[in-house]
Parts: sequence; C-alpha cells; structure tokens
Amino acid sequence: MFDQLLAKSRKDLVAAWRRQILETYPEDTARFIKSEPNQFANPVGNAVNQGVEAVFDALLSGADGLGASADGLGASADGKSSGGSETLLAALDDLIRIRSVQNFRPAEAVGIVFLLKKVVREKLEKEIGDNDLYREQLLFEDRVDRMALLAFETYMRCREDLFAIKTRALKNGPFKLHERSKKILDKRKSERTDHKDNGSSS
Repeated sequence: MFDQLLAKSRKDLVAAWRRQILETYPEDTARFIKSEPNQFANPVGNAVNQGVEAVFDALLSGADGLGASADGLGASADGKSSGGSETLLAALDDLIRIRSVQNFRPAEAVGIVFLLKKVVREKLEKEIGDNDLYREQLLFEDRVDRMALLAFETYMRCREDLFAIKTRALKNGPFKLHERSKKILDKRKSERTDHKDNGSSS
C-alpha cells in the first residue's frame, strides 16, 4: 500500500525532493541550475535531475539492497534483499559525486538523502494518516537512513579519488617541469656547441 502511494505520487515527490536539494545551494547558483537546460553547461543540474529520479526509482522497485520495502516487497524468503545495491550505488554516485567536489561539508553533501523523508512526510501526511500507514512509513524511513550510510561511503570514495588525483598532479608536476627544463637547457647547450664548432671551422 505504501509503495503504491509512493509510485502514485512519484512525480510530485521527485520534483519536491529536487527543489529541496537546490535550496542547499546559494541563491544565484540555484537560479542558474533551475534555468539552464543544457546538460553540458549545467552538469550540477543534470546530476541532480538524473540522480533523484534514479535513487527514488531504486527505492521504489526494491532493487536497492536495503532489505524489504515498506510493503514487504523486494525480500526473499530468508529476509534478504532480492536485488543487489549496485543500482542504488550507481544512482547515489550521480547524486553525491558532484557534491563531493563542491564547497560542502560531509554532512551537507550527504544530508540531501534525509530530505527525502521530509518530502514524503509533508506530501503524503494526509494519505498516511487516513490509511494508518505509520508503520510502513517508518520502514521506508529506515531504508532511507540505511541509504544515507551508503551515500556517505560514496562520498568518502569520491573524496579519496579526488585526493589521489591531486596527489598524482603534485608528484608529476615538479617532475614534468624538471624534465621540460632539462630538455630546454640541453637544447640550448647543443645550440651553443654547434655555434662554437661552426665559429671554429670558419
């Protein structure tokens, strides 16, 4: 019942979650993200748009590796999830990776996951109350909490990748500069030698 309610309200929930995420950016940045449709000129907006839909759909389908869904779907007889977490991890990577290189503290970068709980509470409050779906709501929110742990792991992996890239750049930078300088000096030395030899022969 709760998953059906989520599916029925998918468009509104995804749109509201997207708006909540954009509000974490400075006003000017958020305005640009909302108004620029070109995915190459607006990679942040593209990542958010694709990420929120992919993450929500992974939760909705039960292919998230987080255990049973709110209606008990997506779990095998032994209680384990029937789907791996690869789908969800790929979706989280789209959503979290770009925030890992921006000026966000770890809690701010990963905290957007918890905004989904807020959106569901606000948008579905009446339906949840009318149908007494509080238990199902809690099960869904538990999955979101566990998803936040995966999001943090994704954030840390992205930061490690960024650190590795910077480290390689620092190591290679002086070496390449040294090699380039050596080539220039060797070339000049060779030119001076040739000039000297030509002068002697004349």
